Amino acid sequence: MALLTEADLGKFFGSFSASAFRFETRDRYISTVGKTPFQKYLAGEPDDHAWHRGWMEMLSRDVAVGKTWRRVRIVSVPLSDYNRYSIGIGRLSVRAGEEIRYLTREAARALSLAPLDAWLFDSRVLVHLHFYDDDTFREAEVVEDQGVVDQHLMWRDLAWQQAIPLEDFAAAYS
Repeated sequence: MALLTEADLGKFFGSFSASAFRFETRDRYISTVGKTPFQKYLAGEPDDHAWHRGWMEMLSRDVAVGKTWRRVRIVSVPLSDYNRYSIGIGRLSVRAGEEIRYLTREAARALSLAPLDAWLFDSRVLVHLHFYDDDTFREAEVVEDQGVVDQHLMWRDLAWQQAIPLEDFAAAYS
């Protein structure tokens, strides 16, 4: 099993050919880039989102050439501060071409969904993300067990059908 750094993981974003799908399963993520903007959000301070522009530009370029970016966020209700914050950031990504949907943790349990926090690239490569207790990224690993990959493909399809688009979710839960 090869462990991947954040830089290694970043290479996958430029190398897939058709689709990138993300299962977000945590109620909080703290990245090196996003830590200060989240702190500003908590303090009620404005953010120009300059730190997010590179991601949005990549999404826009990929979508323009026919690639798809999709994400299902499995969240606890009531929403954590981070998940309320992520709705605003998600809106920026949606404008750039990413499709983001939400599924409550309760609904995910009812559907027997238990995905890893992971990326699926081109419906064949599953990259499991690992985090420290303080919610910062630790490492990632490519999952080579085809049964686990196949299970995640089934969960992806079911989650996507049942999840609520970002704006509808925001109207109902934030």
